[in-house]
Amino acid sequence: MQKKIHPEYHNDTEVTCACGNKFTTGSVLKTIRVEKFQERADKKTKASATRKGKKVKKAVVAAKKTAKKAAAKKSDK
Repeated sequence: MQKKIHPEYHNDTEVTCACGNKFTTGSVLKTIRVEKFQERADKKTKASATRKGKKVKKAVVAAKKTAKKAAAKKSDK
């Protein structure tokens, strides 16, 4: 096995939560702040909320087609 390829492991890593809760665990990082993970998750949920799915897009296209057909029928009469 190769030596010195693994990061240093800390048995006393302090984790700090956004609510103020603190606890100790083991990790390769000395300190961990949960807010960073929550911010990343919030960005993803905001981006996915603004995106439209295929079903929504197909429904919009179908509604436009039916509206055009209805308008064409009215103009023929």
